[in-house]
Amino acid sequence: MEKEGYKYTFTEALEKCMFENYFIRGKKFNKGYYIKLIDDTLYLVNAYCFPNYTRAMFISKNVMIQKYKVFSVANKTALDLD
Repeated sequence: MEKEGYKYTFTEALEKCMFENYFIRGKKFNKGYYIKLIDDTLYLVNAYCFPNYTRAMFISKNVMIQKYKVFSVANKTALDLD
């Protein structure tokens, strides 16, 4: 089954994250992981860790070619944890 909502390119999703305060999640990301902007820097967040574990975002070819979804609330549905 195709994951719903993954319709943005990396560049489109990145613009929404950087300039419109959305979170973004790649189609091939592991469960619970997403990207958010903190103090003008992109971070990869692991929602399973408390408090949420963050690390600087690295851009690879795999990150560039997958599709993304954007969301404003990092809940179970948005993170594909259902």
